[in-house]
Amino acid sequence: MAKRIELLAPARTAEIGRQAGRRFDPALVEAFVALVERLATEVGDLDAFLAEEAQESSFLRSREKIARALDAGLGAGTPPPG
Repeated sequence: MAKRIELLAPARTAEIGRQAGRRFDPALVEAFVALVERLATEVGDLDAFLAEEAQESSFLRSREKIARALDAGLGAGTPPPG
């Protein structure tokens, strides 16, 4: 399935390029498409790279920390420790 995703990626960026000026800011489209193409060349499997990077995001780590705190009962009126 990863091979299918790689084959579709150029079609996706081409569609974004076609929508420049209609749905998307042309300057941002140019920068975005260039970035996607560069990353795809550098890392190969762009989807795997982005998934790995997402797991390291501070947003996701904070969300997981909040979920653990809620699971531990801190969201039920118990003040947080410390």
